[in-house]
Amino acid sequence: MAITATYTVTLSASDKDHAKGEYVYASIVRTSPATLVPEGLYVQSATIDMTGTTFWSGSGYNPYLDFGDIGRVYVSTSVTDKTAIPITTPIDFNLDELLLVGTVLNDFYIYGYKSSNGNVCTYASNNAQFTITATIVQQYAKSSARVTSSVAAGSASTVTFTNPYLNNVYHIVDWRFGSSLVHSARTNIGDSSVSYTIPLSWLTNVGASSFAAWEDSSGNNRRMLEVRTKAYASSLDNAVMVRVCDNGTWGNYRVFHAGMPSGVPIANGGTGATTAANARSNLGANNAGNLTTGTLPAARLPFKIQYGQTTVSGVSWTTVALSGFTNTPTIVVSYAGNPSSSGIAVLKTGNESASSFQVCMAGSSGSGSRKVNWIAIGT
Repeated sequence: MAITATYTVTLSASDKDHAKGEYVYASIVRTSPATLVPEGLYVQSATIDMTGTTFWSGSGYNPYLDFGDIGRVYVSTSVTDKTAIPITTPIDFNLDELLLVGTVLNDFYIYGYKSSNGNVCTYASNNAQFTITATIVQQYAKSSARVTSSVAAGSASTVTFTNPYLNNVYHIVDWRFGSSLVHSARTNIGDSSVSYTIPLSWLTNVGASSFAAWEDSSGNNRRMLEVRTKAYASSLDNAVMVRVCDNGTWGNYRVFHAGMPSGVPIANGGTGATTAANARSNLGANNAGNLTTGTLPAARLPFKIQYGQTTVSGVSWTTVALSGFTNTPTIVVSYAGNPSSSGIAVLKTGNESASSFQVCMAGSSGSGSRKVNWIAIGT
């Protein structure tokens, strides 16, 4: 960004003729802008309007006027446009001297020179006025800053700056506790850091501390882990938060831990409960009617089932052992396969108990050896 500043130079001469080697006194004042903070600025170029002044010598005589320490103006007869004569800066001159000129009159001098004798120029009057127009530009870049991390109360918090134009700029740093400004510091021009000792009183007032990871220097893309005091967040449900800023939009997310009085929501991988019974209820695991897929293992049935195959020989009893029953189960037996009818009699069971039962062919007509399937159902 460029700034245009104007200055008025007024002569205080007893004679409007400016002779070689003569110092003519004058004053200078800035007429615009009304306010100009010089830090971080430099004068890129400047011209002077000397309309009404007569120049007497050709360029071969090297005629010039020195305006204080600001710059030199060459005033030969070859100058065709007196409204915007460039102000040059040989050694020991600096246009930045204009930055020090305020809105109150400053006294300085104009020195005239040429290689021949006689007058360098003749002004329109003993109190002639000239206008200097300067183009002023910024000479600073965006600073990067590094802040001391994990600063304890009673220790110094230091902010260090990096800027290619550090010698031309100053910085202002604010330390805040929550939303309250507790300290503000303005560095001197060229200072690369500033420090502030954190008050011990902050130990009793801190509501939350955080660790943040920044994606870029804008601060609009970062994530931070925040731990809150009991005074700030009385419930442990909100004691630890992940705070996210995506493109300037903030979001807060709870961090789930063992000390939380409430359950982890189902949407976040929990049950929404703090007891097993409520967890089963919330998940629908307390009602068999909610089962819609899969196979239910026999061990999950409200009764026990045991089954198998044995061999009976005629009317002799065969004992079958059972396990896992507390009470005598209901027992069903039948012939296996499709045996021939000869020698086949009705099957019967006996001595039924929780641990065993017996089976054989009934009556006196059963004979031969036959396979028998059996099943026991009970509790």
